[in-house]
Amino acid sequence: MKAASTDQAVPQPLNLEGVKVKKLAEEHALLELENPAVELKLGDKIDLIPGHVCTTVNLHDRYYGVRNGKVEVIWPITGRGKFR
Repeated sequence: MKAASTDQAVPQPLNLEGVKVKKLAEEHALLELENPAVELKLGDKIDLIPGHVCTTVNLHDRYYGVRNGKVEVIWPITGRGKFR
């Protein structure tokens, strides 16, 4: 919940059909595997597509613009850590 907001939509796993985010807590996610063909192991990394970013953008140093699996642009979050 700290890195991916749920205020408008729950984040969705990228390229994992039949996998849903059931719950977010701090830096962790509880996933539901609806597709028995999906095999996940402890330590696997999963990319999530956020449903909304306005409430968490300040928590990151940069955003990566990805298209077709390739990083096209990196945007620095210049307001990060600013209090004025």
